[in-house]
Amino acid sequence: HLLIDPEAAEVVRQIFDMKLSGMGVISICRRLVDLGISPPSKYLYEKGLAKTDKYANNIFWSPQTVKNIVTSEAYLGHMVQGKTRKSLYNGMPLTLMKKDKWIVVKDMHEPIISEEVFNAVQEMFNVQTKDYTQTKRRKHTSKSTNMFVGKIVCGDCGSRLMRVGSHLKKRDEYSFICKRHSEYPNMCDFTSLKESLLKEFIYESIRIQMSSVIALETALKNAVNSPKVRQKTFELTRQISDSLANVAYLKESRVRLTKDLSVGLIDNEEYKLMRAHFELEMQ
Repeated sequence: HLLIDPEAAEVVRQIFDMKLSGMGVISICRRLVDLGISPPSKYLYEKGLAKTDKYANNIFWSPQTVKNIVTSEAYLGHMVQGKTRKSLYNGMPLTLMKKDKWIVVKDMHEPIISEEVFNAVQEMFNVQTKDYTQTKRRKHTSKSTNMFVGKIVCGDCGSRLMRVGSHLKKRDEYSFICKRHSEYPNMCDFTSLKESLLKEFIYESIRIQMSSVIALETALKNAVNSPKVRQKTFELTRQISDSLANVAYLKESRVRLTKDLSVGLIDNEEYKLMRAHFELEMQ
């Protein structure tokens, strides 16, 4: 049995009323933001039911959230289960189930929306979906790989950029638009960027970087082969060789010094002085 939150229930009723008046989901989102109504994530955060701080300043409603609300039978007082299914034993990943596979238990709690209002909204959605499908079929674009998926964001608001396609002059063209701007134009100034221009910019950047690397490599080769560098390299190599030979000599001398002490050729005082001298030279 579910308990109804009166404050949240009133928002749900407003959303259904907006939809019945003919408003689209994006228009509803904008209206809710204008009214200062918190989206579900922020509402839960404000009530202490969500602890993630990223929800604290989230004032934007998602079109998918609105759509989920106006299509949910939970607001009729029904409990709906089985929308998704996963079976690790059978190797079945999380899968969205068809509506006829859902488990619906009716009249589990007090309804928020009447069945007449709910059905009227669903009919509106069915008509809009049919119109959208026909329009999409007329403006068909072939599928192509989006190499930038998850890699580019809006420089104005930081939202991810979405790739959209259009079929013009017998060829497909793709552009990137800001999700935030498409839903809330007043909140972000970014409009769109053609994919072809983005690729051209990236390829040019790569070309410049490669040219810089080649130029640096050439400069290093020229520097290494110059007479001054060769002379300096020779001098440093000779100094290193001399230093290594000197270290070897000092180590050998220190060993001989210990033997001289053991056979009585030098006394302890002489041994200490000479050993200190050898160690200082090695340093």
